[in-house]
Amino acid sequence: MVMYLLGHDEAELRRLEHQAAMLAPATELILRMAGLEPGMRVLDLGTGTGDVARIAASLVGPTGSVTAIDSAPEALETARALSPGTIEYVEGDVASWHDGREFDAVIGRLILLYTRDAAAVLRHHAASLRPGGLMVAMEFDMTGARSVPPTAAVADAQRWITGAFGRAGLDAGLGARLSEIFTAAGMPGYAQLGLQAYHGPDSHDGPQILAGVLRTMLPLFTEPVDPEAVADQMRAELAAARAVFVPPTLVGCWGAV
Repeated sequence: MVMYLLGHDEAELRRLEHQAAMLAPATELILRMAGLEPGMRVLDLGTGTGDVARIAASLVGPTGSVTAIDSAPEALETARALSPGTIEYVEGDVASWHDGREFDAVIGRLILLYTRDAAAVLRHHAASLRPGGLMVAMEFDMTGARSVPPTAAVADAQRWITGAFGRAGLDAGLGARLSEIFTAAGMPGYAQLGLQAYHGPDSHDGPQILAGVLRTMLPLFTEPVDPEAVADQMRAELAAARAVFVPPTLVGCWGAV
């Protein structure tokens, strides 16, 4: 079962689209390095609004196929509106979905964090892979988010977000531990790589990203937080210090089954 903390209302779906645009280059690079290529049959876990599925579809081309599953019908509705007809969207729980088909690759971005047993999810879907098929997981290591030099607003936002995930029993540093999860799932042959973005002092992406997460996580905080005020403070502090915002690292881990 997936325990997605942030909901699927319209504001959250917009935030996810902005986040997806920021992550698209790193996601495509990880999928290319993992070995996605034309003609492959791909299963995308927890597709949300279909951003990873669309990247995969561009890599496997018209001779390949992408099946994408998610438990949220409102996210799938958006995905279908945004995606070419070559992608099949299916409502289902990533922890248990299976329809007997065989795939060349199973992929997922920012989904294992919200499952009760990440290794069990990987084992479950490994059974759908052809011999030598690829398993690819991408997760955040949130523990390294910061500004350089340090600024108070970014440090506070990072502390609030990682603290809220921790209180919910979720691992904000899961990306750093993906190799351990692959090993626990019986897939010790893996490669692991973290890709890090950097946003200059005049960029609004960092404050927008953090403000959006703060806004959707408000019920989980133990102290009052005003996301818009925090975003304004971030912009002012980053500009004054000529500081670079460093968001969470997107870590990819992959291996053949």
